[in-house]
Amino acid sequence: MPPGCTLFTVPSSATRTPVCHRPLGDRGAGAIEYGSAIVLSGALIACLVVFVPSISTGVGSALCRMLALAGIDCGEEEEPRAEHDVTPAYCPRSSDRSSVGFRADIGFMHIGQEYSFATEELSDGRIMVTSIPGAEAGLSGGAGFDFGDNRNANGSANFEANGTGRLKAGTTFIFDDQAEYEHFKDELHTYVSRENQSLLEYDSGMAVALADTIDPVEIPEPDIVSSTVEVEGNANYGIGLWTSDPDKRSTKNGDYEDKNDGGINLNLGARGNVTVDQKMDISDWRGIGRAETYSWGASGDIGSNVLSNTNADAASWNGATRVMRDDDGKLVNIRYSTVVTTSHTDGTEINGAGGNSGNSNLNENGGKGSDSETVTERSTQMVQLDFDTPEEQAMGERMLEERGLLPPANVLDYSRGVEGDPLSSMVTDSEQPATDPGPDAPDWERHAFEQGRVWQWDSNDEIEANGLEASLKMGLQFGLGANWATEERRTHDAQYLGPPTDDGKREFMPYAPCVAGADD
Repeated sequence: MPPGCTLFTVPSSATRTPVCHRPLGDRGAGAIEYGSAIVLSGALIACLVVFVPSISTGVGSALCRMLALAGIDCGEEEEPRAEHDVTPAYCPRSSDRSSVGFRADIGFMHIGQEYSFATEELSDGRIMVTSIPGAEAGLSGGAGFDFGDNRNANGSANFEANGTGRLKAGTTFIFDDQAEYEHFKDELHTYVSRENQSLLEYDSGMAVALADTIDPVEIPEPDIVSSTVEVEGNANYGIGLWTSDPDKRSTKNGDYEDKNDGGINLNLGARGNVTVDQKMDISDWRGIGRAETYSWGASGDIGSNVLSNTNADAASWNGATRVMRDDDGKLVNIRYSTVVTTSHTDGTEINGAGGNSGNSNLNENGGKGSDSETVTERSTQMVQLDFDTPEEQAMGERMLEERGLLPPANVLDYSRGVEGDPLSSMVTDSEQPATDPGPDAPDWERHAFEQGRVWQWDSNDEIEANGLEASLKMGLQFGLGANWATEERRTHDAQYLGPPTDDGKREFMPYAPCVAGADD
């Protein structure tokens, strides 16, 4: 009997007839068999998805691909890219700040105190008001030498190093609009007036108590309460050359004689300063949580003086990382910021001293008054990563463990210079759009690309500063100084990094709400 044949018995007879069958291959009915297998497999997977939801992620897409092989359309459409709010979280249109402070020097030690008050108008119309009292203490030391005949012409060169620690406590109120802020100012003025009345008029207690009952003052709780610890070190250096009064020159025995021959009293000098500082700020945000901010910076300036006129050019860089957590310690967001400034200062400085006006040691016994005007160009860039889900929070914690206070590597490519602005190009010269980091990048880099808020603004500052100093040497050097200043800052250009596009890019676009006067 041939292979592949079997004996088949015909019922009507006892004859057994061999019947041969051709074995089936992968052709012919194979497509139907495969389709049946695919449908059956899909049904089994569907059952697993229904009864075991935890494995459903990604299974739906695989199921549709299997059914598509059998020519069955499950109707699945590709999920669109999720839209996230990437507009700036904080962008000041303008700010005004005033400060006053004093400093006392005793030998190589110094102590001081400063109080500042600032208001900011934000891009969303809110008003932030911050008051910061602060205290400082530090040590200083240096060396110098004089040269010249000590009668008609003198010169000196000096070097001084200082180390200063500061402690500041800040209180910030945030108001929804200008009207709410004006109401706060009225309430604060009423409160201060009543307190002064109670202190100055001994018989006004009942009247003040009655006023508080009829019209109580409503001072809201602050939105932010902060404490800042700062350590700063700086080095000052200078060289000077000056002459005594040409109409009243000193004689060899130290007396004066009138010459009345006219002339010019020269006062020439060059000086510079290098400063490095580090800060840690802890702030409690009402209704949000606690933020810890770590910042570091460096600055330098070089200047000169001719007679009583002074001028200086300066540049500075400051970087900071703020980690925000909620009341349960869960990560809310991380904000990275960079500030670069250049400035020019013009001013007047008048020195006064008793005794011989040709004495080179004017700072030992005497005083000094100064006033100056500074124009600053400031470029600020910020990146904020928000963590809204437990998975994102865990990712943020891993990033902090691996990178510390440094931002994701691709964030450094997200900054750009403003066209025609050499200042912002000091931060970065990148003009290329941000691109998708790819599937092999760390998850925090992908998070930064897909959801990170990136924005920058450029502003002009105008600062008017005044100061008075007096010093006296009696074995130890004693000195007192006071200073006061006002500052106006206006934003003239702002951009933010737009959301990802379908081609995997993010590009900067103008952010008009942050520009001062944009609504005018």
